[in-house]
Amino acid sequence: MKAAADAATDKKGHVCPPSNATHPRDRWETAFVYSFICKFTQLRAKVEGLDSPMAFEEALLSPEPNPIITQILARFIQNLRPQTRNLSSDVISDTLAAVMLEYLKTPERSIFWDEELGANLNPFTEMQSGFFAASWDFKLQIMRQFVELQLCHSMQIKAIIDRAWGVIHNKHKKEATTASPPPPDDPQSRENLQLIPIGQDKERKRYWVVDVSPRLYVSTNPWKITATFQTISSTREEYVAVIDRLRDSAPQLKASQRPTKIENAHLNLIEDLDKRLVDIDADLLRIQRARKKLEMRNLLIAQAEVRETRTRRKATRPDYAYMNDPLSEDDQDEYQYQEQDDEEYDDQVDFDDMVGFRSGDSSTSNRHAATGKRRSSRAAATNGHRASNGNGRASSEWKGERRSTRLGAPADMQLDEPPPKRARTEDSLVSSNSAEPAPAAQNGKGKGRTSITLKPTETAVETIPGKKKNKYWYYAVEPVPALAAPPPAAAVSYDAREDVPMNGLHIDDRSEIWLAATGSEAPQVFLEPRLSARLALVLHLCFMLAKAARSALRKHARRPAQLRLHAKREAPHLFCRAATATATVPLPASRDDSDIIVLFDQPNIAQWAASSSSTGLFGHPVLTSPSAFNALADSTLRRAQVLTERVLRARDSREELFKVVKNLDRLSDLLCGVIDLAELIRNAHPDKAWVRSADAVYEQLCEFMNVLNTHVGLYEVLHAVFSDPEVAKSLSPEAHQTALIFWRDFEKSGIDLPPHQRERFVSLSTEIMLLGRQFLNETATAKAPAAIKPEELQGLKDMGMGARLRLQAQVTKRDLLVYPGSLQAQMIMRAAPSEEPRRKVYMAANSSSPEQIEVLEKLLRARGELARLVGKSSFAHMTLGDKMAKSPENVQRFLDALLDHTRPYARSALRTLSMRKQAHLHTPPFPTIQAWDRDFYCPPEPPAPPVALPPLTLGTVFMALSRLFQNLYGISLRLAEVTPGEVWHSDVRKLEVVDEDTGVLGWIYADLFARKGKPSGAAHYTVRCSRRVDDDDVEGDLVHADEYDKATMQMSRVFEAAHRRQFPGQEGTFQLPVVVLLCEFARPTVGRGPTVLEWHEVMTLFHEMGHAMHSMIGRTEYQNVSGTRCATDFVELPSILMEHFLNSPAVLSLFDPTGSLDIRQAGNHHEDPCRSIDTHTQILLASLDQSYHSPTVLDPQFDSTATLAKLYETRGLIPYVPGTSWQTQFGHLFGYGATYYSYLFDRAIASRVWRKLFVCDPLNRETGEKFKQEVLRHGGGRDPWTMVSALLDAPELERGNAEAMEEVGRWKIEDDVSVPGRH
Repeated sequence: MKAAADAATDKKGHVCPPSNATHPRDRWETAFVYSFICKFTQLRAKVEGLDSPMAFEEALLSPEPNPIITQILARFIQNLRPQTRNLSSDVISDTLAAVMLEYLKTPERSIFWDEELGANLNPFTEMQSGFFAASWDFKLQIMRQFVELQLCHSMQIKAIIDRAWGVIHNKHKKEATTASPPPPDDPQSRENLQLIPIGQDKERKRYWVVDVSPRLYVSTNPWKITATFQTISSTREEYVAVIDRLRDSAPQLKASQRPTKIENAHLNLIEDLDKRLVDIDADLLRIQRARKKLEMRNLLIAQAEVRETRTRRKATRPDYAYMNDPLSEDDQDEYQYQEQDDEEYDDQVDFDDMVGFRSGDSSTSNRHAATGKRRSSRAAATNGHRASNGNGRASSEWKGERRSTRLGAPADMQLDEPPPKRARTEDSLVSSNSAEPAPAAQNGKGKGRTSITLKPTETAVETIPGKKKNKYWYYAVEPVPALAAPPPAAAVSYDAREDVPMNGLHIDDRSEIWLAATGSEAPQVFLEPRLSARLALVLHLCFMLAKAARSALRKHARRPAQLRLHAKREAPHLFCRAATATATVPLPASRDDSDIIVLFDQPNIAQWAASSSSTGLFGHPVLTSPSAFNALADSTLRRAQVLTERVLRARDSREELFKVVKNLDRLSDLLCGVIDLAELIRNAHPDKAWVRSADAVYEQLCEFMNVLNTHVGLYEVLHAVFSDPEVAKSLSPEAHQTALIFWRDFEKSGIDLPPHQRERFVSLSTEIMLLGRQFLNETATAKAPAAIKPEELQGLKDMGMGARLRLQAQVTKRDLLVYPGSLQAQMIMRAAPSEEPRRKVYMAANSSSPEQIEVLEKLLRARGELARLVGKSSFAHMTLGDKMAKSPENVQRFLDALLDHTRPYARSALRTLSMRKQAHLHTPPFPTIQAWDRDFYCPPEPPAPPVALPPLTLGTVFMALSRLFQNLYGISLRLAEVTPGEVWHSDVRKLEVVDEDTGVLGWIYADLFARKGKPSGAAHYTVRCSRRVDDDDVEGDLVHADEYDKATMQMSRVFEAAHRRQFPGQEGTFQLPVVVLLCEFARPTVGRGPTVLEWHEVMTLFHEMGHAMHSMIGRTEYQNVSGTRCATDFVELPSILMEHFLNSPAVLSLFDPTGSLDIRQAGNHHEDPCRSIDTHTQILLASLDQSYHSPTVLDPQFDSTATLAKLYETRGLIPYVPGTSWQTQFGHLFGYGATYYSYLFDRAIASRVWRKLFVCDPLNRETGEKFKQEVLRHGGGRDPWTMVSALLDAPELERGNAEAMEEVGRWKIEDDVSVPGRH
């Protein structure tokens, strides 16, 4: 007995023997993990590319971070720790290790258990380069352990298992509760959750499947320690071959012979495997369709750079700044993002219910203290100089739209002092939803929100008879008991019939807020009880600009001013002082401007129309549901097909030949009107059903658009138009420009190539698309970390994150792994006194694998070959033909001139940095500034206004924009009613753009507040372009259409007929433009108040509104040349110029509707010593872009790294660092191939326009009208050189040749816009 006991004691548990598998397909853990993914999660349906076990294995084998593994790990972590938020690919390795080690510290045995130590080992000790760089075997072990932990500890997974087995916990407490297991057809039933063999053959081998793919596994008895496991099929052919082998080896039974149990299992296995073929074929077809859609979407993106299709103009500007918001001491290592859903309570409280709110109130302050801060910063630049310092992140994929590169969100607003209490009125006792008075208060206590008792110190203000309550009601402040009414003699009077401004502020016809002096008393504000939206705005502005308002009052007060109540019938209009003595006096803020502040700054303002009728998106009655959107796409597609057939028949009729250009433009607008709408919906709509519908519509119509762009028949018809002298002569300048756009697009598509060369063209286009996508993906992947020794962090200037890093190094006694682009990397580049850690981070950020370099060089060679195929010497020659530059030689003339002008300033700045380095390191004079020294000796700072300003709310900025446009162009922004169903989210605000002479020009829908699932950053979408429509000849489309076609096309005709009007003094009827602005500002709440913008966010709004006004004013007869549809190197001029206006005190005065702020006081504006260094670097990058798209790329000896090094050695100021290859991070090489110079070019022109026209008198109406008439109103329908030469009175520029490009290069870029910061 004792021997038996000893034997039982020595017996060890089951331990899996080491595997000699060389590929994850032959490891049972792979099937185990993948089956868990399929059975317990929905990742297979949600993660793009995770469609089979083979895809999972390829992701495991990848040494680089990839979205498949990242999203799987993120789901595993969230199943165990639902509160985890920081799960991006660059930090998920650390998060993964932290969660795993938390469980490994417990006595629970894991696969890392050590019998001798009696504890779990730390598997991450040898993981120096992060999880993704580890071996596939290690990654598989970690994922297997995570699956086992979820099965044991995840509440979500355990709930699924309990439901499948009908388990009820605590039955004694739930006697009436019964639960039955789900039926077998349920995806999470007991039968479907178990992983059991599908059968076994006569040799007792088990066969396994985990999904409906053709993957088939075979193993011996899994209950034996010597069991083997391997894959025997991964494709359909291999799967069928397995079935055939099983049939060949099947037992041959005689007619009367009964099969044994093993033989019967073999026969059943063949039958079961054979039945699965139907499901396998269906799944393979599904995968094929999904991949085809993905390839089509990627092909459209690739073709957009080869030739500019008319679906949407590509006008994304390069990003020259990286994340430059200085980190505060309390910044955490992880980016904290507080979803707006956490403040749902605040959002539901009406703004006029601020009873009891105090900045120091415990209930409020505690709630917000727990809210994580949202850091506000500029976008991480992939392609600017800062990215080369190891601080930038790769850019996201281009989405085909003009997208601002400024990202970030405002900080939470905190009031310095509690706002004054409000005064109750009798009207406040009535619910806003009821016309009946509220029941009387009982026992001195109010009941709910509709019955409030007045305090002894409060006075009920009488209601206005017959006045309807509106959503803008705002309560006045509590009156002071000592002065029940203001002295009549002290009141300042004003006769509204006289046009003489007094010291009163006009609110509306019946109410006024005004100042009165009562001898030794402080000036007091008297308020008429007849409140309106304008009154709400003034009080609201007083609260939001609390410091400034109190300061203005104290100038005239001997004691703190208090607010009083008083009635006044008439009031003067609101006037603002001129910003400077020489500037044009700005026009006063209008009532529409006042309403804008209320609209954007008050939380939960409903912008609904008085009518209860509903409509569809953007006021289209046909867009009420996702299915209706699909129906509209079908109707549009059929109508486009009919119109295409009409154009193809044009050569049969001379009359039709004269209409070809118009009909081609109509065809483009017909498709773009729906495609652009789908592009917006798929990015902004919160409803997934709408997003799915938009994806389908986008792909459906883009596929047809792609067919049109390569349609030989359409090309031949257009050729006939140009070949006929009479027809060609009849074209207006706009029509001729439109025809040229179509012609160039056809040529860029290789339309006139022989069949075999066209096949090669298509093959090269596809190759460029695939290589471009791969190149962009690799720029976005996380790089290997830099190993920083603890002693190298001594003396860090950063006392927040730097102190934590030093403490971590002291505790762990190990090197710190710092990932390029992380917050830690940025901090080290700015704050590490020692040069070595900065050098390591720089080297890690700018190193590349040979595979990455090969991908880029293949992309460049494919582009060069494509250009040769269409008869161009290089890709740059092919791309620049329709730009202002016209040729790469002209671009180089511009860059050389700009470089010659910038180099002395950059050298001077480097000398300043060298002196700082000398003083810091005590070196001999003028040490060399290395690439990793830039941010340390010239650290970036956030942009700041040129003068000190009070906090600027979102509504105030929009009000200032409206006033600026009114002064310059006679155009203002006005609130527009929103019909239910018109917008996709309650946050969306609608503005009318109104010309003082001609009326409504178009509409701007502003979706400005952050929410879950919304794209980050700022974006400008032109949902509908302007064009003339009265000469469309729609009836001519229907000549050959039958009744079915007419009925099918009716929906599209109704959609197209919306938003049209005639303009006085202009012939014809025009389609009005619709623009959407997307931003991610914090939503205003009762607790925090309105949204307060940081200065870079104000610059973002001005930039985007420059594009919006270009779309509104650029009203042309053809939509292909309307608004922002112009040359890539010209489209940014209006938006950059808008940012220049923020440097003028006269314009900054428009932020103050009362004129009470002294905007001439000194601010924090001072010269940036490093701005010229950044400009010099951008010129080098533009030159590198030209070199990479020159004929030299077709040289077999072409080396992209050698080209980069040579450029820096011959023209650079900061030495090239051997061993680095930053070009693989230059993401703009794909989206901006050969056109990276364009933003520098527009900056130079905008600087010249600002200095010559606006700098002395920025609000001058004549100057604004000149810019409007010479530039904005033409859109892309006029030669940009002609517009610029007329605007600047420089006829020498009109030819637009190399001399003109060189002349622009000589202009000084002296703007303070789009730069990282001031120092």
